Amino acid sequence: MAEKKTHSELFWTTVFVLIVCMATISIFSGYHHSSGKLRSMLISVIAVLMFHYLFGDPIRFALLSLEASIWPPGQRKFATEKEATHHNRLDYLTLRLQSLRAHLYIMERHRDEKLNCKYKQIAHDLWLHGSYFVFVVCLVFVACDEHTFYTKNNIERLFTDNHSVYYGLNEVYGISDVYKFINSSLINAFYPEINHTGVSVWVHGKQTILLGAVRLRQLRLTEQHYGVYEPAFSEQSYMPEWKLPYLDLPYSNIYWRIYEPWVHRNPNVREHLWLNFQHVGYFRNYPELSGYVVLFARSRQNSLKILEYLQNNKWLNYNTSAVFLDFLLYNTDASILNVCTLRIEQTPFGSTIPNVKVESVRLLENNQLSDVAIVLIIVYIIVFIQFFKALTVKLWLDPSEIRSVWNTIDVAIFLLNVILLTLIILRKEKVASILKHIEGASKMEFVELRHAARLHMLIRMIIGFLICITTLRLWKVLQFSSVFQLFTFTLHLAWPAVASVALVIFVFILGFGVAVSTINGNNSFNFYRLSKSVVSCMCFACGFTLGVNRDDLFHGGKLFGIIIFTTLAFVISVMLINVFVSLINDYFSTAKDQRDTRSVRRISIFQFMYAECIPYVMWWQKFRFFRKYYHRNNKTVSENIRRDLELIGKYRKNAESDNTFVVKKKITQFDLTLELEQFRRKQERIYTIGAIIHTQIDILNIISNANENE
Repeated sequence: MAEKKTHSELFWTTVFVLIVCMATISIFSGYHHSSGKLRSMLISVIAVLMFHYLFGDPIRFALLSLEASIWPPGQRKFATEKEATHHNRLDYLTLRLQSLRAHLYIMERHRDEKLNCKYKQIAHDLWLHGSYFVFVVCLVFVACDEHTFYTKNNIERLFTDNHSVYYGLNEVYGISDVYKFINSSLINAFYPEINHTGVSVWVHGKQTILLGAVRLRQLRLTEQHYGVYEPAFSEQSYMPEWKLPYLDLPYSNIYWRIYEPWVHRNPNVREHLWLNFQHVGYFRNYPELSGYVVLFARSRQNSLKILEYLQNNKWLNYNTSAVFLDFLLYNTDASILNVCTLRIEQTPFGSTIPNVKVESVRLLENNQLSDVAIVLIIVYIIVFIQFFKALTVKLWLDPSEIRSVWNTIDVAIFLLNVILLTLIILRKEKVASILKHIEGASKMEFVELRHAARLHMLIRMIIGFLICITTLRLWKVLQFSSVFQLFTFTLHLAWPAVASVALVIFVFILGFGVAVSTINGNNSFNFYRLSKSVVSCMCFACGFTLGVNRDDLFHGGKLFGIIIFTTLAFVISVMLINVFVSLINDYFSTAKDQRDTRSVRRISIFQFMYAECIPYVMWWQKFRFFRKYYHRNNKTVSENIRRDLELIGKYRKNAESDNTFVVKKKITQFDLTLELEQFRRKQERIYTIGAIIHTQIDILNIISNANENE
């Protein structure tokens, strides 16, 4: 009946796999015919595996249960005395020889069942979490694109520095210079000559085009602000030239472009959901959805007219707090979208602070996956399904396991994967809707891509958190190693003292950062903010002195500079940091001594895994190529043994006669115990080898006697 049940299970498994494979391949082969045979086959394999794990197994087990309930297994049939197999002496010796060979590989210390179950669970977790971590890292390596880095830096450099007749943001010294910059770098640079194709080509790169229109947005103060508090930004609508009162004139929506620069922007609910953030500037923070907006045209003549209209009506004046220039660039060669935001802040002193922010993302990568990336995605999906299956079985059999910290981390890994998949699907839908919108968008419309770019950045952040939390889970699996156990035990012993010293160091650095910011904050970029001052002091104390100059500490005078530098360099960097490191070193030595005093006679996980693989090793040794033969070297066995013993004696005699370097080691009780354990293991192995030799001799005697009788 057991054989019938096995055949039945194999039959239903084969039937379901064949049906699912045929159905899925027939569906996907027509849908992905244009993408290539390999791509369609790989996508079909993904669908087959997901259907098999999620739906096939439950249906198969349900049918097997139904079959077992309808046709229950009968009673086991026992063999009679005539039908029983009779064994002779040779069969017994052959079985004993196999048992002794297995005993030679699996000694007495391998028979701790509790330890074996623990190692088996560790090996399973190591394979599960290790393979998952490896394929997550491989996906990150495949998805990593260095072109976005170079594109971002190149665009920032082009808009920041001067280039022949085109201005850079570094040349914008006053608010009136913004018009010159727009005329030079955003109008003339994108329309260097009359273009009848309707495509805006950038003068710095023929492969880069402008999508949509350039948006100019400014934030205005309600009044000239000279206080120390954060100012209030204006939300009132004006007439041209910032005149009051505002009048809702007839037909204003027809001539909306005339009144649009003076009317405050009212964002919708969708923008509040995706874009309700703050621009962190050098001088203050600015809301992202507020302000007064102007859209430039998609032609040179109309853009110049709009710019002239703004300049004549004094759209930028002393009440302007910040100006933002938003536009979208698309690199056709690299298929990279660049969301550009140029910011010019006007300080109360009349000067300006420029900034260029570019977010370069490859949002069209879903259509350009290589075959290697597709294979990695397939393997990652399989590994993740195995991970989810193991977690589900563990929590289903014992729901109280959810209280364990490591099982909670496993649940967090699963939830992060679900969130990541949801965000990827959402980003794909967003990109598809944006591309469809761009196809039919008018030339006077600003293409908003910041929400898709932020989804892309959020996906990258979640992948980073996923790798971090997977590494943490892998750390728990690696606790079988003595090095990891020692380090964990050291942290367990030392955390109260280490936390106390770390708190003292933090208090010193916090107080020192406040003092340095108070004394030197008006004269140094590294200390003008309290948070930046604390971070700079922390970097200097830990040895990262590249961004901190010692001259920044002497703006309050030489005497104060010497005191501050001495406190930072010696009290914090030398004394407290060394105390912190010395504590960890002392506790590490203590933990090592405690580990050495506890002599536990047990095998390591590598010995356990080797013992588990012994049947496969013995199966491979049956082949002629992998057999081990004895090499006589034209000598008998006794001559080879005598030769080896003479070499050992000669080596010992040379070691005793060489007195140039003598190490006097103190023998501890742990060393004696370890040597005794090794002697017992060698003795047990010698006895087993002797029993194997006697058994082989008995088998040879029986075979030789049988041949003589014949």
